[in-house]
This record gives sequence, structure tokens and C-alpha cells, in this order.
Amino acid sequence: MLRRCARPSKEEFWDSLGGLLLALFLLLLGVWGPPLLLLMFIKALWG
Repeated sequence: MLRRCARPSKEEFWDSLGGLLLALFLLLLGVWGPPLLLLMFIKALWG
């Protein structure tokens, strides 16, 4: 498992993990972004 040829696969794993986290973050931003913006807008109007 800890051979020298296993290094690129580990880098590919971290690249895919980063892409997955980015996709999850964008999904959460798409779901929670508009209500949070609306809430901030209402607070700005009332404040």
C-alpha cells in the first residue's frame, strides 16, 4: 500500500475530494444562500 507508485493516486484522491467538497459547498450555498440574503435584507430594512 505504501509503495512509491501509490503517490499519484493519493494526489488524485485529494483532488477528487476537493472537487466533491467544492460541489457540496456550492450546493449548500445554492440552498441556503437566497434565504440568508433575504433575511439580511429584511434586517437591513428594519434596522
